[in-house]
Amino acid sequence: MNQLNVASVREFLLDFVDERLSVRGYSAAEVNDEFDLLVSGVIDSLAFLEMTVALQERFEVEFDFEEIDPVQLSIVGPLCHYVSSLKNA
Repeated sequence: MNQLNVASVREFLLDFVDERLSVRGYSAAEVNDEFDLLVSGVIDSLAFLEMTVALQERFEVEFDFEEIDPVQLSIVGPLCHYVSSLKNA
């Protein structure tokens, strides 16, 4: 089994939201682990669903929404760590 690192997840995630970041005046370089994509307005509820589906498909994982606090799924650091931990479990 290939180990997935957090940096790979972060790269994919920031690529996925790159255009939305630009529209809101952010660059990927400014996004830290505490950056909340939903609260900042980078994504809305529909984009949140699209993002979670894209992450699950790309990394072949399935989110357990009972296992994680849904609020953490819109924050870059916790989200990337969660996806990585699912793949590496």
